[in-house]
Amino acid sequence: MRELDLSASYHFDQTYGLTTGLFNVNGSTDLATDTRGYILQADWTPFGKSGSWGEPWANARLGAQYTWLTKLNGDTTNASDGNTLYLFLWTAF
Repeated sequence: MRELDLSASYHFDQTYGLTTGLFNVNGSTDLATDTRGYILQADWTPFGKSGSWGEPWANARLGAQYTWLTKLNGDTTNASDGNTLYLFLWTAF
């Protein structure tokens, strides 16, 4: 099996973020691993700036991530059946 994952992120003013990526998984004999697609994520860290009122404890991040597939389990015709939207709230203590 071979796998390629590439991604790039940009964050503006320690608050707004955008991440894009692509992935490609090739299986030599198992078509269930023959999948490729793209990921796009946007997120917001409302208290991410240094000097924020809750620094370092108020560190929540809200975001959405969309994954769209161009090939799923070796099939390009119905690959969009696996497209996914994630909404998330992230925090650390």
